[in-house]
Amino acid sequence: MTSPANLFVFTERGSAIDEAVFEDWYDNEHIPLRLNLPNNLFAGVTRWVAADGKTPYHLALYDLSLPDATAQPTYVALGSSRSPREVDILAKLAYLDRRVYAPFGREPIGAKREGYDERNQGPFMVVVELAVKDGPENEAEVERWYLEEHLEDLKKIPGWVRSRVWRVKEVLSVWGTSVDTSVPQKAPAKIVALHELEDPAALAGPEFQHAVGTEFSKRILGEVTCGMETRLFKFLRGWENKPQEA
Repeated sequence: MTSPANLFVFTERGSAIDEAVFEDWYDNEHIPLRLNLPNNLFAGVTRWVAADGKTPYHLALYDLSLPDATAQPTYVALGSSRSPREVDILAKLAYLDRRVYAPFGREPIGAKREGYDERNQGPFMVVVELAVKDGPENEAEVERWYLEEHLEDLKKIPGWVRSRVWRVKEVLSVWGTSVDTSVPQKAPAKIVALHELEDPAALAGPEFQHAVGTEFSKRILGEVTCGMETRLFKFLRGWENKPQEA
């Protein structure tokens, strides 16, 4: 089941924050506060770390139970009741990028292998951000590409686990000590695809090369889109929110 929206949080801790302090805050304070919000606004969380040597290093994915979960009063109130530790950590972060994504296309786009368990994600995830040229016809072509061809080709990659495609709904913030506020920040790509794999080495195999080498793929990547950024992350840990009793 695809959630109505997903909160993406890219973080770079930086040298000003002790790693042990950062991890304790994230796992034992920051995330539990969100999972304990009324009405299960946050259905689950997974944390990932970079496996490609690039920054930002941390990625957190929050499954939201409502499309406007981040606008709900109980969530907004968290911003005015932060602990002194959280205030200190947020002030020292080297980078923070928060975005809300919603299902892309006329129907949620995604697929998962038989027997997939939401509590047992693929150990690696490829994050592909696609900048799509302006015009509804271009987004429609990307949707058709995924539904008619690309997802089926991705399924043939050895160790493929799951794929999901999202569209940016709202950019909540992009800031940090490493961000030059005098320079306009680049808008995130309109579309992001998440591909979970058992082993990223499969990306060098013939099945993946075929998936990105078809005539349809070449046209999408060469004419319909105007940029692509790819990142590789490794699963760190996850939380599943249990339904609260009335």
